[in-house]
Amino acid sequence: MSDAVRRGRAVDCKPWAAPQVGPGGHGATPGDIARLRQQAQEEGFQRGRAEGLEAGRQTISQLATRLEQIVSAMQEPLEAADDAVLQQVTNVAIAIARRLVRRELRTNRDEVVGVVREALAVLPLGLTNIRVHLHPEDARLVGEVLVPAEGEAAWQIVEDPVISRGGCRISSSTSQVDATVSTRLERVINSMLGGERDKDAGL
Repeated sequence: MSDAVRRGRAVDCKPWAAPQVGPGGHGATPGDIARLRQQAQEEGFQRGRAEGLEAGRQTISQLATRLEQIVSAMQEPLEAADDAVLQQVTNVAIAIARRLVRRELRTNRDEVVGVVREALAVLPLGLTNIRVHLHPEDARLVGEVLVPAEGEAAWQIVEDPVISRGGCRISSSTSQVDATVSTRLERVINSMLGGERDKDAGL
């Protein structure tokens, strides 16, 4: 123990404090720290947002380019397929039309009578040895209801199972009229398709 203490003299003593460190000798306050933290967060958010937008733009651009490539690759096959698809649809429509016509001719027995009359009417005058070829069932029907008119050249009915019901074929010594169902349908179909081709050519 020092002599001053032993002698009972009072000694002026102050508690020790750490020196301040920082510019101007002043430290950062809690408010400064909070502001710095907020600023850092905002800068980080803006930087991340900008990077995210740029990445999104690049992704969209890549997808758009890929889509264009796919569409371009598909275009030529589709154009080439158009004609093939159109032909298939046309063939189906023709097949359906033939079935409908044949069914109608089977159910409408009087139709074949009109067909025979029209076919006979286009024959030139003065023909001889006229023969009307018909399906056996149609031949019996026509033979019952249709006879040569007065002054009209005589004709003979010939049963021909090759001819479909509803049609006929007329032959003579010098002429022939094909009024079979298949031939009449073919004429109608060619007429329709030919008209469509003319329309397309005029576009």
